[in-house]
Amino acid sequence: MSIVASIFSLVVYTGLAQSYPANSNKSEFKWPEGKKMAISLTFDDARLSQPDKGIPLLDRYGVKATFYLVPSSMLQRLDGWKKAVKSGHD
Repeated sequence: MSIVASIFSLVVYTGLAQSYPANSNKSEFKWPEGKKMAISLTFDDARLSQPDKGIPLLDRYGVKATFYLVPSSMLQRLDGWKKAVKSGHD
C-alpha cells in the first residue's frame, strides 16, 4: 500500500472513530481554522531514503511529520534533514 493510501485510510478511520452521537457530551474544544481532527505522523530510524522519497511526498500533500533519527544515519544525510526541518517537519 502506498503512503498516500495509508494516510487516506488513517484519516477515514480516524474520522469515523471521532464521530459522536447527537446526544453525547463531547468536548467544547474549538479546532483552529475550522479543522475537525489532527493526525500525528512519526517515523523511526532515519532511513536514508526518507529525505529523498518520503519528505517530498509528505510536502506535496501539505503533511508534516516527526522523525526520530539515529545519529549515524542522520549525519549521512544531514543536508536533507536540515531541509526537512526548514519545511516544517520535526
